[in-house]
Amino acid sequence: MISQIISKTMLITYIAYVIISGDDTEYRIHEAKTNYMHFQDYCTIDELGVMDNPYFPYQEHTFLEGHAQYYDDCGGLVEEIVDAEIIKVKEYEEGSVYKLTIDVIAEANPWYFDADEFLSIYFYVTDDKIYRMFPYCQLEPGGKSIRFYNDDDLLTTAFDTEEKLQSRGVFTSVCQEEDIQEDLYSIQHVGNRITYHYLEIDTKKDRGAKESFVWEKGKGLVSFETGWGAGLMSSVQVDEICEVTKVE
Repeated sequence: MISQIISKTMLITYIAYVIISGDDTEYRIHEAKTNYMHFQDYCTIDELGVMDNPYFPYQEHTFLEGHAQYYDDCGGLVEEIVDAEIIKVKEYEEGSVYKLTIDVIAEANPWYFDADEFLSIYFYVTDDKIYRMFPYCQLEPGGKSIRFYNDDDLLTTAFDTEEKLQSRGVFTSVCQEEDIQEDLYSIQHVGNRITYHYLEIDTKKDRGAKESFVWEKGKGLVSFETGWGAGLMSSVQVDEICEVTKVE
């Protein structure tokens, strides 16, 4: 068994970073603590085998498109067809790291995404599970924390071996055939689809965070949603995701 443990030192270091940044400190520290507890429960990667995951049938470089809905700066709802792609970043013996990029210009949860003209998400894929990789880690206990959002070179340098990836990376399972039901998140397997859903709402401050992935056997990711802020108005939904043929 290979255990993925998120240390208290990482939590303390990240809270220190949030305090220094000075941006909505109280809420972001609360998020850090919540995420820490979330990861402690479900960040174990064990009994891995040769990767052949029917819920992630993507190759080295796959082009996608989907129907996106999000709110613009004026609060108006935007609907459009957007491009996306999945590329293999690094292959290991027991799994591979992939990056999903969605070409949508929308305000998204700053805890997970940088302000940019796209959304970028890393996944660690094994034969029976898909893990969402969060874009930060601590290289050594008590050491420097790094953030590798959309930085493939930094990611592959920090995790040049699979042992480092599994011991230092920050993960949560977003696709597995075993159901999970907790207060803030769930994984449900119904028919040929697996749905991951996370929702946290601070009723006192009327804000929160949510994220969901829907995976279909033989097809891959078919729907994605992320939201945060007051009333979760800063939300991005992309559904009807499908593979398309393009010339690179």
